[in-house]
Amino acid sequence: MRRAVVNSHLDETRRPWRRERPTDEHHDVAAATGPAPEETDALYAALRRLPAGQRRVVVLRHYWGLSVEETAADLGVSAGTVKSQTSAALAALRTALQPDLH
Repeated sequence: MRRAVVNSHLDETRRPWRRERPTDEHHDVAAATGPAPEETDALYAALRRLPAGQRRVVVLRHYWGLSVEETAADLGVSAGTVKSQTSAALAALRTALQPDLH
C-alpha cells in the first residue's frame, strides 16, 4: 500500500498538466488577444475598397481558410488566378492598413 501511495504522488508531481489547480479567477483570453475595435473597423473598410474578385479570394482564403485549389473550384477560376488575386489584394491591404509614417 505504501508503494502505491508513493508512486501515485510521484506521478502527480512529474506531470505538469496535473499540477494545474482550479481557481476562482476568470480570464477573458479572447478580449485580451483580439484586435482593437478600431483596427477591425479599418480592416473591414479596407476590404470593402477591394475589387469584388480580390475581396472574395481574400475572404475565402484567409477568413474561411480554404486552400488555393478549394478557392479556385468555389469561384470557378484557375489556381493561378486565385494566387495572383490574393497577392494583389494583400498588397493593397498592406498599403491601406500601413500606419502613416509622417
